[in-house]
Amino acid sequence: MSFVPDIDLLLNVAKTGKPSPETIRSLAREMEALFVYELLKAMRKTVNISSRRDFQKDVYTTIIDIELARVLSEKGLGLKEVLFRQLSRTIKENEEYVKETPTDKSNRKVFPAEGQISSSYGWRVHPVTGKRRFHYGIDISAPMGTEIKAVKGGRVIFSGTRPGYGNLIIIDHGDGFITKYAHNKVNLVREGQTVEDAEVIALVGNSGLSTGPHLHFEVLCNGKHINPEEFLVKT
Repeated sequence: MSFVPDIDLLLNVAKTGKPSPETIRSLAREMEALFVYELLKAMRKTVNISSRRDFQKDVYTTIIDIELARVLSEKGLGLKEVLFRQLSRTIKENEEYVKETPTDKSNRKVFPAEGQISSSYGWRVHPVTGKRRFHYGIDISAPMGTEIKAVKGGRVIFSGTRPGYGNLIIIDHGDGFITKYAHNKVNLVREGQTVEDAEVIALVGNSGLSTGPHLHFEVLCNGKHINPEEFLVKT
């Protein structure tokens, strides 16, 4: 036989996830009782009561130890108050962590189109001109007509056509970040429109200086280009 904590109490803590102060105090009392029980058991091992093993006596002694542990804990050794404070502090810290964990959709970045990155950010040989030049975005190869989504909410500051880009959409996210979506088949939003994150804003196309259907995606931070792949993984 061994000390068994109050199962109903433990189940209540597990189900609620946010136990009341009284439940926490009861849990601390049970923990203190377990400590006292283990202490009594250890003390009995140091005393040779009988050289003969007596199962009934062991069971009887264990029952007494369990009840004595609970009585001593109820009277108070001071340990349960320490446990109560620590348990309360731990639960409060967990609640604060949950509150601080971003849940707002505006904090998430959405991949702009379903497809494979066919050209990364950096120096490359342009597939059309054959000249070495810096690629200020990433190309995402995808079937014609694939949905293009805004990676974050913001305001459309341009929706039209530009040389090289073809059909282009530019979104200002209001936090120093601007994103560009180019070579679209068709733009589905207008200039001045507010869009939500993951909202469909265009369809993948082959407009502008392009060798096949894909999305050219750029990110600017405070007016300077940054690697879109790094931007997308930072949530």
